[in-house]
Amino acid sequence: MVSLSRRKASLALLVALPIAIASLAMLWSSHRMLNGIAQSVDQQEAKRTWQAVKSAMASAQERLAGTVADNAHWDDAVLQSYGKIDPDWMYDTWGVVSDDINYATMYLVDAKADVLTAFQNGVVFDVPADTYFGRALERTLSELPMNGESFGVLSSLVETPQGLAVMAAAPILATSDDIRIPTPRPNVLIFSKQLTAPLLAKMSEQYIVDALAIVPVRSRA
Repeated sequence: MVSLSRRKASLALLVALPIAIASLAMLWSSHRMLNGIAQSVDQQEAKRTWQAVKSAMASAQERLAGTVADNAHWDDAVLQSYGKIDPDWMYDTWGVVSDDINYATMYLVDAKADVLTAFQNGVVFDVPADTYFGRALERTLSELPMNGESFGVLSSLVETPQGLAVMAAAPILATSDDIRIPTPRPNVLIFSKQLTAPLLAKMSEQYIVDALAIVPVRSRA
């Protein structure tokens, strides 16, 4: 009887062991599969978030480019932006800002980047353009059409002393053929808008990105 019991136990073990091994293998395979699915979801979410952020920034640049184009490619802008500058016209036209205007800082500069007038948040702004925009200004002026005939707009993200901003620039030219600029190279209108926390919050809501924020990149010690 004892020998028979041992044989039954051995038989049961031989049957149960492969089943247990197979079950463990199935559990391990399921774990790896679920982990892979989770990683894939995380990667897809990160990719979607990054695409949304890029879309938000591109849209901000596009809107500001449209605003500066409407204001720079304009007969009145040519009549008022060359020669003696009328500060009242400049303030009433480009210096006043509101919630409906998608820029807070404006510069009128000549082809050498010398400031002719500038405002920020409705107040005269005395920071030189090359100081405020840094090398981005030189790059912008070198890439804009500056032959006095061709019109074009450039927009980009730039680092300013007040933080990251969207900037757009265009040469000031007339739409009428009978109005010509009085200088060989055109003056340039520049608008910029800081990417402030309230603006980023609006972008987060519009593009469904949680807590969109700008954080400084720390250099490695």
